[in-house]
Parts: sequence; structure tokens; C-alpha cells
Amino acid sequence: MKEWQMPGKPALVLMHMQNGLAGSQTMIPNWGGDAIVAIRESGMIDRIQDLLAAFRKKQLPICFVNAHSTGALATVPVFGHIYEEMRASGLEMDILHDEKTRHSLDVMPEMNRRPEEGVLINWNLGAFTMSGLDIWLKLRGVNTIVFCGFAGHSVVYTSTLQASDLWYNVVIPRDATCVLVPRVTLPEGWTMEEADKKVEEVTFDILAPTYSLVTTTEAVVAHV
Repeated sequence: MKEWQMPGKPALVLMHMQNGLAGSQTMIPNWGGDAIVAIRESGMIDRIQDLLAAFRKKQLPICFVNAHSTGALATVPVFGHIYEEMRASGLEMDILHDEKTRHSLDVMPEMNRRPEEGVLINWNLGAFTMSGLDIWLKLRGVNTIVFCGFAGHSVVYTSTLQASDLWYNVVIPRDATCVLVPRVTLPEGWTMEEADKKVEEVTFDILAPTYSLVTTTEAVVAHV
């Protein structure tokens, strides 16, 4: 990889590192067990801890963006396996009063979130959708976003596309995320490992580099 510099002021945006997705998996009941294994074996939690330490040391902006559905479960789209999971989770939009929903939306304890670190809620897949993330970043003079979290081929990639439309520089440390294809989408004859590996390669070797710098946690820490 050629030498690079961090353009302007960077912020670390951690996506969907919440109890319901990267933690206890209460929002993905049909493949939550697989998610626990994939996240732990990938080492992404340790890499995210390295990023948090580096950004905290430099007192740079850190924001957690956690996901919820777009409203009542009866209104989610009919087609798509992710929406089947939303319906299966039984989570409604009553963030203020439903204890199960509030737990699922909270930042997972392993992140050791500090009071000054933002927590935003996005609808569905993209980190910018209905979250106020663009305003949060602009108020802090951010030019470059370091994206990580769960999962790489969904929120990390889709948010990169959104950030590109808003003219942010994007850096993705690919070892601070992981790919987990919904098991019901596996092509016939494929193993889970084959599908996850193929999607990871397509996402980070082909698609994401079109709009961002794909690198490692070590490289990001060295450039902060």
C-alpha cells in the first residue's frame, strides 16, 4: 500500500456495537449464535479497543451509532432476509418504555463508552439515515471518518457510500469489523465459511476501495 496521510480531523465511528447486534444478539435471533462466534473469532473487539485507546489518547471525536428498525414491525419491507429477522426479534419502536428494546439499543459493555462519546440511533442499515450523524460530525469539524463495527458488508459498506455522497474521507480498518452472511441466504452447496470469505473479499478487496481507504487497525493508529 502506498503511503498516505489522515486528511484533516478524523473521528472514530463505531457502528452497531450494541447489545442487540454485536453483543447479546437479541435483534438477530435466527443467526445470533453464529454472530457470537464470528465476532469473537475475528478479533474485531480487540482491534476496536486499540482504536478507542488511540482516539481517546488524542481526544478525538468518538461516536457510537446503533441500529433500530424504521417503525412498527408491521411496516418493514416484505422482501429481504434482514426484515424477516426484524419481525422475528419482536422489537418495537418504543425506545423510551420497552426494556428489551432499550437494552438492545444500548452500547455493549465491552466498549467502555465514556460520557463525552456520542450515541446515535440510525434506522436500518446506513449510519447516516435518520441519525443526525452528519450534523454531529460537522459540529466537531470532522473531515475524515474511520468506520468500524458490525457487520462489514452491511453497515460499514453502506455507510461508506453515504459518507462519500457527503464528501467525507473514509478509512476502513478491515480487521476491526467482520462479515457474517445471514445463514438463510447461503447458496446451495456452500458452507458458511465459504460464503463469509467470498463476501469479505468482494467487499474489502473490490467494492469498498472504490470509495475509501481500506487498511488495518495498526495503520490507522499510526496515522492518528
